[in-house]
Amino acid sequence: MTSERPLFSKGDVVTVKSLGRSGVVIERLSNGSYRISLGALSVSARSGELSLEPNASRAPQPSQVKGKELIRKTQTRARSVRSAIDLHGFTVDQATRALEEWLNQMILSGAKQGKVIHGLGSGRVQRATHEILARYSAVRAFRINDANPGETDVYLA
Repeated sequence: MTSERPLFSKGDVVTVKSLGRSGVVIERLSNGSYRISLGALSVSARSGELSLEPNASRAPQPSQVKGKELIRKTQTRARSVRSAIDLHGFTVDQATRALEEWLNQMILSGAKQGKVIHGLGSGRVQRATHEILARYSAVRAFRINDANPGETDVYLA
């Protein structure tokens, strides 16, 4: 039996591929994912979503660099993000993962409003969506769309 060695270590400078942003590994989570600092925001990502920055194996610890300088070093251009995500046909696990990634992209892009299209079905994806939205401090409010109960409108801080 072999023990799985972490691909990244605390302090490694990595690129979060789906966001096109560079950040610093803060910790390895119990599920094998990593928590990445992107300046004032942190996101979680699996190892397959990360790549080590060339010529930068370790970032200075935050105590060694002033906050604004660390943020400047870890930020890159935000990609444009779609204002809506369609979760039709997703399992709850797939929807959860896609929604969290989309929310992180929305937050990083500075968007103020978005729409989650979850459909009606059994209601499990809608419930999971609302549970996730309630956990994000950057989500100011969310509500089911009056014109279409298969959609939830999301308002970001």
